[in-house]
Amino acid sequence: MEEQKELTKSVEKPRIEKVEAPVEVKGIKRLFLIAVALFCGFWIIFPEPTDLYPILGWLDEATAGVILLSVLSYLGIRIPLLDRFIKKRHKG
Repeated sequence: MEEQKELTKSVEKPRIEKVEAPVEVKGIKRLFLIAVALFCGFWIIFPEPTDLYPILGWLDEATAGVILLSVLSYLGIRIPLLDRFIKKRHKG
C-alpha cells in the first residue's frame, strides 16, 4: 500500500501550457502588415549601399529581421525554432 502511494506521489502530471490564439487581423490592417513583411523580406535579401559599411549594414538588416519576425508573429505565422528560443529566454 505504501509503495503505491509513493509511486503515485513520484509520478507528476504533465504540465499543459496554454497557447494564446493569434489575433485575427482583417481588412486594410492585414494588407498593411503583409506589405511591411514583404518590404522587410526584400530589405534583407537584396543588398543596399549600407551593406558596404559592416556595422551599419548589420544594424539595418537586424532591424528589418526583428520587424519581419514581429509582423509574422502578429499575423499568426509561427517559426517553431524561434518560438522555442524565445520561450526558453522568457522562462529564465
